[in-house]
Amino acid sequence: MFGDTYQLVFVTRDSIQAISPNRATYDTFAQTQAMLNPDLNGIVFHAIVATLSNPNMQSNTNVVAPVYLLSGTLVDTGSAGFWDGNHNAPIDVTQFGDSKFSDVWAGCSSASGEGCLSMNTLGNLSAAVAGNSVRTDTGWAVDSTDTMNFNFMPIFAISQELTVTPLPAALPLFATGLGVIGLLARRRKRKAAALAAA
Repeated sequence: MFGDTYQLVFVTRDSIQAISPNRATYDTFAQTQAMLNPDLNGIVFHAIVATLSNPNMQSNTNVVAPVYLLSGTLVDTGSAGFWDGNHNAPIDVTQFGDSKFSDVWAGCSSASGEGCLSMNTLGNLSAAVAGNSVRTDTGWAVDSTDTMNFNFMPIFAISQELTVTPLPAALPLFATGLGVIGLLARRRKRKAAALAAA
């Protein structure tokens, strides 16, 4: 419905190591991945991760509206549902709309995204928590707690809040006008051809 807000989420096609303690590293990676799809240019995306320097995944990820995959599938209806450990659909679609079944860096030992232990975050000294893109239960964020952080894995990325915008009211009128102009030009061309043949 026009004016409704929503957010988009995807699992990155490419992978990154979990060695940086800085959230900005993963936000930059998420945004760079989104920009690979021209349809997503102009939309800001953030990584859904907990890092050593910023360990609260929930406050780092501003979920304020219903969250959808790029395929249009509803993942959850908003913040409360997104963090309750029970999604309507797995986050298994890349920024190109392709399915991807993979472990995913998360960095939090709690699917609620709060109370993340520093020993499990991205950028700690050895291992971090990984989720899984095919899980709809708490495993979307907490599937493995001892994944070595030098491994390359994708991350989840979520967009800023977006608003459904209506089709401009003048657009159908403009299209009709173009059609009429085309029809008149065609008639004029036929008439000129008929006069030339006579």
